[in-house]
Amino acid sequence: MLYPITRIPAKILLGTYFRHVHINQVGRIPKGKAVILAANHPTAFIEPCIMACWLDQPLYYVVRGDLFSKKLFAWFLETYHMVAFFRMKDGGYSKIKNNYRSFDRVFNLLAAHKPVMILAEGSTRHEKRLRPLMKGTARMAFGTMEQKDLDDVVIVPVGVNFTAPNETRSEAMISFGDPIHAADFLEEYAANNNKGILELTREVRRRLEPEVLIIEQPEREDVAEFFFEFYRNEHQLPLWPVTVKSDQRLRDHQQISSWIHGLEDAKVEDLRAKISEYKDALKANGQSDIGMANRKKSSPATGLLLAAMVLPAVLGWLLHLPMTSIGRWIVDNKVKSLEFKGSIFIASILGGYLIWLPLYFLFAALAGFWWLPLFVPVLGYFYVIFRDKLKRWQSAWRLRHLATERKEALIEMRADLLAQMPKPVQ
Repeated sequence: MLYPITRIPAKILLGTYFRHVHINQVGRIPKGKAVILAANHPTAFIEPCIMACWLDQPLYYVVRGDLFSKKLFAWFLETYHMVAFFRMKDGGYSKIKNNYRSFDRVFNLLAAHKPVMILAEGSTRHEKRLRPLMKGTARMAFGTMEQKDLDDVVIVPVGVNFTAPNETRSEAMISFGDPIHAADFLEEYAANNNKGILELTREVRRRLEPEVLIIEQPEREDVAEFFFEFYRNEHQLPLWPVTVKSDQRLRDHQQISSWIHGLEDAKVEDLRAKISEYKDALKANGQSDIGMANRKKSSPATGLLLAAMVLPAVLGWLLHLPMTSIGRWIVDNKVKSLEFKGSIFIASILGGYLIWLPLYFLFAALAGFWWLPLFVPVLGYFYVIFRDKLKRWQSAWRLRHLATERKEALIEMRADLLAQMPKPVQ
């Protein structure tokens, strides 16, 4: 019931939180078949929300059973198509027994050609790596074929990638891999169940890996993240459309990661020293790399345009201040896990709308202008766009008025780093 009602406002909110959502190869999800979407799991629940909002067909989700500990919570989650699976630590054998019922539900959904999404790593971790996959995806596929007498279940690997999921105006990159037909592994499964499950799980990983941004060496992560951001500043996309149907961004990030992985240790240390020198110089001169990348976009005319946008932007900020302030307070004071921070902030904003928007309508109706709150989301988005443009313009304007000698030194350092980086994938 709540799934279709909140889908549109959730998509608007996610399309504001993320500057761009890159979607690649959605057509690899077959229609009219039993389909399991097997994704990696970098955040608490942002990836299922994006999938729910950006895919046309309703999805069903396999989630941790401990979330269903209270009846009201269980009802709420079930309205969002969530199916509970329990682990031993969620309540011992008494809870594990409930999984028989959960497997039956998944089998029935797949038999009815309703796609099921599973977070194949089994737990969430905020990192740009692919962890070992659990065997649940293979068990569901083979179980459905056995219990429902199906000829095949199609598993579609889904690579979920975020530039920085806990930061507003970051980017999401979703890429669908080559489908896997569980029927191709049925003979091996029939001969030896465990071996069949293991081989299918390995194949899911093999096809999922190319769709995931992976930093192979954690000790080089700082260098990789610098060049990821450096690349995005150098190759900025237009504000619209928010949805980008391409894998260009992902492949370029993967190319940078592969380049860093292949460098000798001495070269990495050389780059790290140059990065440190550049960052120190930026800080000493009150500059930022985004300003360096936008140094030719600091015209007075743009400043005048931004000045004209101030009043509606401030109004949008004020109308959303109760929601964002409460959301930030919850994240800063109540959320300990890094993987949950972005997810909880987004959920708190959406929940805030359900509370504050009716109040705005009430006050507006009493004043005789009931329709005014319809512009609240528009003004909120206007403020976000204004903040983006102002940040870039201010950074570039400061650089424009920097002493020539210092400016040229920064430009030279940046050009040196840019020359090191591989060219974008064509």
